[in-house]
Amino acid sequence: MLKILHVSKYPARQGGMDALLRLHRSNEDRTLGLLAHADGESIGFNPILPFSLQRKALRNMGLESRACDVSLYYNCWGTDFLSAYEAAPLRVGYLHNHFPNFDVYIRYFAPFLDGFLTVNPATTKRLRGLLRGTHREGNIQTVPLPVTPPEPLPRVERTRTIGIVGRINYEQKGLDRLPALAEVLAKELPDFQIEVLGQGEKLQELRERTLALGNVQFTPWLSGEDYWKKLLSWKIVLFLSRYEGLPIALLEALRAGCGAVYPDFHDGDTQGLPLSLYPEGDMGAANRAIHCALGARPQALPHVTSQSDYLKILREQVGEIRPRERAEITSYAGRKWLNSVRYNAFYKALTLGKM
Repeated sequence: MLKILHVSKYPARQGGMDALLRLHRSNEDRTLGLLAHADGESIGFNPILPFSLQRKALRNMGLESRACDVSLYYNCWGTDFLSAYEAAPLRVGYLHNHFPNFDVYIRYFAPFLDGFLTVNPATTKRLRGLLRGTHREGNIQTVPLPVTPPEPLPRVERTRTIGIVGRINYEQKGLDRLPALAEVLAKELPDFQIEVLGQGEKLQELRERTLALGNVQFTPWLSGEDYWKKLLSWKIVLFLSRYEGLPIALLEALRAGCGAVYPDFHDGDTQGLPLSLYPEGDMGAANRAIHCALGARPQALPHVTSQSDYLKILREQVGEIRPRERAEITSYAGRKWLNSVRYNAFYKALTLGKM
């Protein structure tokens, strides 16, 4: 069986990608979080990049990757600066986000990798177009994300609730857009509540910005049957994100029978999912999509991928990727990212198109 090292920016916490890291670790894969969380908490490996990219991180990466067949880099973070210290025979980028500056981001990281895994067919299609004619064109695979509802699903009465689930931040999840939209919905749908399920750095600020409206409530992360009961109680799930790959929370809400209002990141491609799409950032269109979704008959996902099937498919898809000649960075001289803070800023500018 392939021995896989899962390399991520942070050790796992809450969220879809974090849930996958925990799943892989419980399945005896190795996981490596490269940075400490801001509050110092960590799950899994101790963070190995508190100050510098050139010392303990490099030694640890060499030791960890030497024991594995494949290094799987989540969203490619660290692929470049670790390239000369990577010892695994195969190096693969695992794309969980479709960043705004996607084309530039891929062209930068592709030379350091043998291939890519993605979590949705639309991203795979875009990636193959970008890498057409290169040695990596045939090294791009799609992995279906796992959804694990309780069986049977609990019986829960639907309430007049529009649900939002995920990290409470502005940069990716776009929740700075919520107050203005909630104000409109308070007038047009006065008997509906908006429930934000999750936690994050903007929780208190967002709570204060929506307090006077009276139609927004906040619930901390839930797990297990409590989480599924919450999804089953919502009429629709709403995403205001600026970019996404394919959120597991979206698949879970669809499995729970929620209508789904989601930004159009792929030129109208719903990826075979029953989504009410709207142009990303257009809150007027989001409002119309909410009304449309409330008037439609919910369509629960007929089939979901189990955790065991996901783990099997991921290994099969990685096994289809063949080694290619790769670039290496052997000197940091003149680089903008001499330490972890600068590298993080470099990566953020690269992915968001702010270089």
